Amino acid sequence: MKRAVLCWSAALGAAALLLFLLTGPSAMPAGRASDSIRVVSANLYHQNDERRAAAELLARLDADVLIMLEWTGSNLDLEILKRASLKPILREPRPGTHGICVLVREGFEADVSLVPSPVSGPCRMPFATMRLRRGPVVLSLIGIHVPPPVSSCRQTTGPTIEAVASWVADGRLTRDVGAARKGDPVLLMGDFNAFPMSSSMDAVRTKGLVDAYDSTNWRPG
Repeated sequence: MKRAVLCWSAALGAAALLLFLLTGPSAMPAGRASDSIRVVSANLYHQNDERRAAAELLARLDADVLIMLEWTGSNLDLEILKRASLKPILREPRPGTHGICVLVREGFEADVSLVPSPVSGPCRMPFATMRLRRGPVVLSLIGIHVPPPVSSCRQTTGPTIEAVASWVADGRLTRDVGAARKGDPVLLMGDFNAFPMSSSMDAVRTKGLVDAYDSTNWRPG
């Protein structure tokens, strides 16, 4: 299984959903191998009122795992995703930017839990951790929401990414993190609030991971 770090950084403010609508489908290949696992993470933007359109778009991506950040409980129509055979296994709606929702396709086994971001600060947001299994395949995932590089949060943006990087070596976890287990191949996904060329992202790429978005898209992400 290819080791990968999927970095999808949402735009700040009202442009977040628009950016997702423009870039989301193009980031997904048209076909896939029968033994592949397709994972998608998106920042829904907590003030998004296009709950049905967002769910319909996500359903078309044919994902096996969805990790949705900034889920308020009212900015995504879960019934549409349930009809696409996706089962909610973690529902933590919260006002503002701290909510998370995780869905998994039927036929997969998964353990999931929330953990606090590793760096304390005024903009600290929870992470979703998962251990996914299908037959002999085991994969750990960490759904990350890094504090944005705005004036009140920027002192913790880079250190949070670097702290997560310290959990990984040769593409595998070096410690247990919530439901994710030491020794598992790991996928880091979510909103890193960082540009690909930033020094903090370099710290991640030196750990045996590749930027799945940057390696398959010519547009900045």
